Amino acid sequence: MDIYTSIGLIMLTAMAAFTLRDINRNAAVNIAIAGGAVVMLNVIAAFSGITDEVKLIAVSGDLDIDLIGIILKAIGISYMAHVASELCRDMDENALAAKAEIVGRVMLLSLALPIVRSIAESLIELVKLST
Repeated sequence: MDIYTSIGLIMLTAMAAFTLRDINRNAAVNIAIAGGAVVMLNVIAAFSGITDEVKLIAVSGDLDIDLIGIILKAIGISYMAHVASELCRDMDENALAAKAEIVGRVMLLSLALPIVRSIAESLIELVKLST
């Protein structure tokens, strides 16, 4: 699905949800969720192609593929937490939205710990070499 189709589907879904909101709020929310899910599934499919390309660039540039994987996972976690929190806000569930954001932050922190450990070990080695 290209950008024009995605944006068009989003706009049609938003107009349908807006039109139905006064008549049947539950139906409007369901339409918005369904339209958003269709667009997001296509985005996820496109993202897999991006990750393959980034990994190819990393291998050809002799970069650490594990670090590239961590960065790609962090991007995915960020987007997923953001989409989940916005979806909760769309349904007027602000407390759940805040929890989705906290989950995303904790997951990012746990994902970053190996990188922090690696940096700390490198710094310790540099200090040992300089003394």
